[in-house]
Amino acid sequence: DAAELARRWGIGLVLLHVVPELPDSLHWGDSLDRHQRHQIERARRELELVAREVEGVPVSVLTVEGAPDEGIIRIAAEQGSSLIALGLRRSRAGWFAPRPGSTAYRVLSLTNLPVLVLPGVPLEALQAEKVGAVERAMSL
Repeated sequence: DAAELARRWGIGLVLLHVVPELPDSLHWGDSLDRHQRHQIERARRELELVAREVEGVPVSVLTVEGAPDEGIIRIAAEQGSSLIALGLRRSRAGWFAPRPGSTAYRVLSLTNLPVLVLPGVPLEALQAEKVGAVERAMSL
């Protein structure tokens, strides 16, 4: 995984989650703003739980708002990244190859940096992993 590569190469790891922007609407403005702030904070907390699990590598956590592909490429450039590692979400059916329209496909198509695409885990395993991470964090 990305943490193992970072350990082997002696480099840091940036954990990034890009929260898609919501449409601007005057009528729903305050509710959408609260929802968006909640989504960004939730993503940050989840990444911080993951960061605690990584040993032997300096890890920074970033959450930004925007189009996922553009956010990944922009942050990689700002951080001076030499590689973008993406994990794919895996559907219940098990298909996880990058396809046109997917974030991974768009990043692969738009960046000049090398991109390492890692297979995702089934959604059920991801949910169980999150529960386990939360339980471990609460026991600290």
